[in-house]
Amino acid sequence: MPIQTCFESPSELALFERLNPSASATSLSFESWVNQARPNSLNIDRLAIARSFTKTQLPPEQWLPTIELLRRSLVLNREQVTYCFSQLPNTQKNRALRECFLFYLTGSLSEDFMSQVWSLIETLKSDKSEKPQLSPVDFITCEPSSYLFQELTRTVVSQFPNIRLRSFFELGRAFSRSQPQVTLGTRVATLESLCTQVADFARKSPDEKILISFSGSAQSKVFLRSRLASRGLLVTDWLPRAPLTSSYWSNMLRELRSSSSFDSAEKTHLNSVLLANPPFEGESYDEYQKRLTSQNILSSETLEALAGQALERVPTLTQSSNQVLLTPFCALPQFENTTEFCFADESLLEPPTNDNLFSESELETLFFAGFQLPRWSETLRGRLNILKEKASFLNERVFSSLPLEHLEGFKIIPSKPTPHSVTPSAHSYQAPLPVPTLSATQLETYSECPSKYLYRRLKLHQVPMPMSEFALHLGQSVHLTLETLFAPPTQSTVSEELLRTTFMEILNKTLPQLLTQKNLSLFFLKAFDKIIPRILEMETSLNTVFGSRSTLAVEKEFRIAVEGIPLVGKIDRIDLLSNRSLLVLDYKTGNVDFTPDHLAKGYNFQALLYWLGAEETLGISPAAMLFYDLKKGEIKRGLAREEMISSEAKKSLTRGHTMSSEKLDSLIQSGKEAMQTHATNIRAGNFAPKPSSEACRFCESIGFCREGVGYA
Repeated sequence: MPIQTCFESPSELALFERLNPSASATSLSFESWVNQARPNSLNIDRLAIARSFTKTQLPPEQWLPTIELLRRSLVLNREQVTYCFSQLPNTQKNRALRECFLFYLTGSLSEDFMSQVWSLIETLKSDKSEKPQLSPVDFITCEPSSYLFQELTRTVVSQFPNIRLRSFFELGRAFSRSQPQVTLGTRVATLESLCTQVADFARKSPDEKILISFSGSAQSKVFLRSRLASRGLLVTDWLPRAPLTSSYWSNMLRELRSSSSFDSAEKTHLNSVLLANPPFEGESYDEYQKRLTSQNILSSETLEALAGQALERVPTLTQSSNQVLLTPFCALPQFENTTEFCFADESLLEPPTNDNLFSESELETLFFAGFQLPRWSETLRGRLNILKEKASFLNERVFSSLPLEHLEGFKIIPSKPTPHSVTPSAHSYQAPLPVPTLSATQLETYSECPSKYLYRRLKLHQVPMPMSEFALHLGQSVHLTLETLFAPPTQSTVSEELLRTTFMEILNKTLPQLLTQKNLSLFFLKAFDKIIPRILEMETSLNTVFGSRSTLAVEKEFRIAVEGIPLVGKIDRIDLLSNRSLLVLDYKTGNVDFTPDHLAKGYNFQALLYWLGAEETLGISPAAMLFYDLKKGEIKRGLAREEMISSEAKKSLTRGHTMSSEKLDSLIQSGKEAMQTHATNIRAGNFAPKPSSEACRFCESIGFCREGVGYA
């Protein structure tokens, strides 16, 4: 008897059969193998029975799959159910779900597939009962496997030498498990490299079928199709058969609406009947037909007439006219006359949508309570393991735009642009853009990457906040608190109590919902309590090193022209020193990493712009422009003119931030020239990308960027 191949995953079974049609006779699903080992009919109308339980508002379409998911973790009796739900939050939903579970166990629903498997496991483990004779089989694992599958396969493999547990990849040609290799880059760059390799391979091996195991967004799929089409390659979506879906039902509806065999009244009636009687989860067409005819809902003749294309066999691999086939991202063995490529973008990291009523945190709680339910963390680990297997198996044919932290242990190869696209026409990346004014942030973004500036300027992509919403509200409230306390003409004597009281008043005005959310208010207050000692310490430090001061302005807006460039900004605070010079302060709740070298290199302009804005707006020369670092509680970085500050003040600043007038004036002039260069390029529409390993990795415009092609 030939060895059978048993798959837990229906999708991988379907793909395996289509890749290797000759093996279809010996490949089977987990459910089919269990039915062979211990025949048991489960053809009961499970959803209809679930609907008969009316004590809860939870729809059976939701709670039944959730309970059957939990049953895969071998929850067998009322005691285990009680313990299981005692670990979860005592919410109305969980109480209702517990009642549903107890109803499930006390009725005919308990005779489910899980109980059938558990009965087989008990029989195999028992020394008293006669064990069944099991035919040779290779169990094929997928990640993550259910606890039910793991328990059965462990039991069977330990007792039957002719039964093995194998990896999907072992079904194909042997491969070397060397360091997995992946081509990495931006999404567009890796797709370009993939398309180039696929096109080259198709040209050299026209008789070979090309499979692209694809895990990508809809945009990535459209881009892939268009780039391959431009090379003369059409792509077929080669999805597996889906045994657990009701695709035949949707095809019947589609067939009805386009059919000429029924008049309008009949179409309306049949459409209503089909919509009111959808198939149940996992119900085959034969079972569906039998149920509807036995209940006199529709005749078998009518159903056959409606089926039409619904029951057409899925074409085999050899019948596909296109050479390139797009398959779902899963483990695929290698067979003769097929070559696989793989692509995975950030959508690989997105959790799947399902009908499970448990949240991820509840699944985590159940897992640590001993119920080994599939969690998103396990699913993600399984996906990354499949990617690693592919990277070991498909030498130089795996492409990814995932963040580096998910590719630990991989050998990284940078993506290569296509030769014909590297040199676009001379002005293909230019887009003249009218810019009335510029700010320090805009100039710094442009200096980091011109394309990034363009995407933000045109709002092509929503820019993610650099801080969480909590941190953003906290920063705004801290700024407003300091603005209130230091606003001229009179300044309050700052104390811990005054800071705390003012902060809470400001916070309740900016976030009035906190008045009814006391717990959230405590989080903000605890965060601000850490900042209060830093403010008091910094104010004391300012008095010590700069002497007596008075605040001239807070939140001072300015509009100036530098080298003909209109520039705007808002200065947090300007103090007047005893020598009649200005101390310009900018509050920072995030990291402060400014050095004068940044200004000299032309990519950090805030210190320079605020210096010039204060000087021109107030007509007084600044002695220093410093960053008021609320995160570290120090004022050490910025720009200072050596001749206008005391030696005590110079010692308190970071080395190199205090300069002689000659050196400072030269630096200011260099900064002005850099600003002018950036402004000229912005107005001319020069938005060619400036890729770098760090900037591209965290850029929110990765989906738009043509860095791999050479233009924006």
